[in-house]
Amino acid sequence: MNTKYLGENIKKFGFGFMRLAMVGDNVELEHTKIIADKFIENGFTYFDTTYFYIIDKYEEAFKEVLKQENHIN
Repeated sequence: MNTKYLGENIKKFGFGFMRLAMVGDNVELEHTKIIADKFIENGFTYFDTTYFYIIDKYEEAFKEVLKQENHIN
């Protein structure tokens, strides 16, 4: 196994958006925001999401979480 695939200075841990907390049919954004912030605060940057995770709900949640925390514009 190549443990240096991402380089020696990049943390090799990903945040999977496939199974987030839900409230009814919607992603629970406050909980997601807290765990995403902790992930970023600890120096991690790899988020795994796709349109197919509940037909884009997780991808939209990812965008909202990062926008709320000023991680993206």
